[in-house]
Amino acid sequence: MHPMRTAGILACRTCVAALGLAMAGCGTGPSVRVTAVDLVTAGQEASEYALRLELTNPGATPIRLDEFEYSLSMPGASAYHGKWITGRTIPAHETVTESVPAVILSPSVALTTPAPWQAKGEIRYLATNRLAQMLFDAGIQRPSVGFAGGGREVGRAVSAPHAIEPSGGS
Repeated sequence: MHPMRTAGILACRTCVAALGLAMAGCGTGPSVRVTAVDLVTAGQEASEYALRLELTNPGATPIRLDEFEYSLSMPGASAYHGKWITGRTIPAHETVTESVPAVILSPSVALTTPAPWQAKGEIRYLATNRLAQMLFDAGIQRPSVGFAGGGREVGRAVSAPHAIEPSGGS
């Protein structure tokens, strides 16, 4: 094999190995626990729910949450599938709670006690270091973590999830 070609192959393999190590070093993702589903408002044709999640950052660097993609289902009703964009950051070694909205198109489910439910989904996130940001922006690394959980009863919520307003918003 030609020496220049061998050097090129070696350089390419070195770059791929370095990128792999860099991506592995971008941090550990959050752990996610589904804690509850609460009824926010019961309507004639549909009811609004809040899916409650507990997220823990086990790492030494903050984790920025990017997008939730999830579903909520209850027997006798259509399942809700949705996305929720968030700008929340989980500080290093901390646990936060997050709520995401869901609308179920069956009023009778909201009035049923107990109302069993199942939730599952995925959260996209990124570690807040420069390399992780560059890989995320380039579309090379879009890390995510899955979650799933269920319960036998729906609780009652005092407030609905709301989007975080940008600084200076009114």
